[in-house]
Amino acid sequence: VRRVKAIDGSLMSGPWLLLAACGVPAASALGFAELGLCPQFSSAATQQAWHRPTQIQQQAIPAILLGKDIWAEAPTGSGKTGAFALPLLQRLLQEGPQRHGQNGIRTLILAPTRELAVQTAETLRVLGDARGAKVLTLHGGVSINPQLRSLSGGADIVVATPGRLLDILNSNGASVDGVSTLLLDEADRLLAAEFAFEMDSIIERLPPAGVRQTLMFSATFPFKSRPRAASLLAPSFVRLSSGNQCGLAALAEDGAAVTQTGGAAVGPRLRRRATNADRYASAAPPATIQQRAIRVDERDRTPLLRHLIDSEGWARVLVFVGSQKRAEHVVTKLAKAGYAAAALHGGLSHEVRTQRLRALRESELRVVVATDLAARGLDVVGLEAIVNYELPRSTADYTHRVGRTGRAGEFGVAVSFVTSTGAANEAHFELIESRHGGMHVPREIVAGFEPKAIDRLFGTAGEDAAEDAAEDAAEDAATLLDEADEADETGKARVVGMVQVPGVQHSSLGLAHDRMHGGIKGRRESKKDKLRKAAAARKQPRSGIMPNMCCQ
Repeated sequence: VRRVKAIDGSLMSGPWLLLAACGVPAASALGFAELGLCPQFSSAATQQAWHRPTQIQQQAIPAILLGKDIWAEAPTGSGKTGAFALPLLQRLLQEGPQRHGQNGIRTLILAPTRELAVQTAETLRVLGDARGAKVLTLHGGVSINPQLRSLSGGADIVVATPGRLLDILNSNGASVDGVSTLLLDEADRLLAAEFAFEMDSIIERLPPAGVRQTLMFSATFPFKSRPRAASLLAPSFVRLSSGNQCGLAALAEDGAAVTQTGGAAVGPRLRRRATNADRYASAAPPATIQQRAIRVDERDRTPLLRHLIDSEGWARVLVFVGSQKRAEHVVTKLAKAGYAAAALHGGLSHEVRTQRLRALRESELRVVVATDLAARGLDVVGLEAIVNYELPRSTADYTHRVGRTGRAGEFGVAVSFVTSTGAANEAHFELIESRHGGMHVPREIVAGFEPKAIDRLFGTAGEDAAEDAAEDAAEDAATLLDEADEADETGKARVVGMVQVPGVQHSSLGLAHDRMHGGIKGRRESKKDKLRKAAAARKQPRSGIMPNMCCQ
């Protein structure tokens, strides 16, 4: 085993460093016991049908047992929960009872949604069964009083959503000044702007970085979240990455520094040099997920969905839409057609959301139509398919949506509906592809659902108008994705430079360059120009025969 220097100059060694090294697949090299887990937790893993540790588990478990700060990125369904749950429980068992005051917390796990918090806490309870660990779940949507009472005497592990935890801290219902380990599950989401106030308020009450152990896990880490993530970690944190890219910088000769640098290295110069591709890039979904993209008119999406459910024989399917209203609308149509379907979104009570997730897991529901509330972290064992009825706004959301299927080595199908109009258009999907390492999903047309939107919109005038529409759609899609992925400090959206629209002539520098410097729009009339010309012609005095506008 090679010995390597950390950033702080200390020598680190052990199998976890070797397994974390670039390009060293160790899926069959070690079992859970060889990673440092005691027989109790090795047995607990086996009881969950985790027969061999996954790559991220082989990397993370020994590092967490050593007390290292971890920044871990691994594909959906790769066993991230097991990667942190097993070593955290073992450390608590080895340390013994150490309550910090009457309502102190030893290990704090934050999750962005109630559903993920409940799921993670249940996994911890199952793995820690009969081992005396007190695991509590704190989230909104239910009365706060039972949660306050449960905190009496403190807790070994608290799994919480930021909003509810902050409410409890503000009411002096819990103390976090003695937290020894902080874990952010779906870290990139927790570090986004929507949680900024809650996260800042919680973190300032915790012991500082370097005193506490900090662990971050997610399938995606957009560029904008990286400086914030690094600032919460100790300077010698270890960055692990499984399946996406090499988590450590290199493994050259003995003594080479291979741990990636801490927060100080993620500075303005790095940010300025990064390209848009770097900023928005996400790893392609796992190979266990078959990705499909079907061209269809917007009005035909629900009939096509019914056709796919029946023809493919899906026993359970999770359908993603962009709004609560759309979810209820699609469910109404499916229910009228005789499908056992229900909506899942933030407008529902916690009890209803929990009941519907349980019904999906137990196959009482065949179809659940959900917003992105269900895109993060949820594990529905054996889910055969997901459908992007409407495309997600951001690259990361696409990664997390499709990752609800094809988990833990099982096969799954992810279908995206690509329409000719609206946010789910061709150009939007092409940008999602480009930001997943240039992946390409072949377009399909299903017999009986051939798209006719271009013909209906433009008639036989067609090609020029269609090109105009495609170009405008590409520009709108670029802006939409950039706004969703990141707005820079001045609030201006960034635009990817090398967007290409099939069938439209571009300069060698791509659509964004053409848009800035005239380009194709400067070389031929746009649809708006043609409409303005037609309107001007109508205002002119009649002289002879009115020109046939359809022929111009």
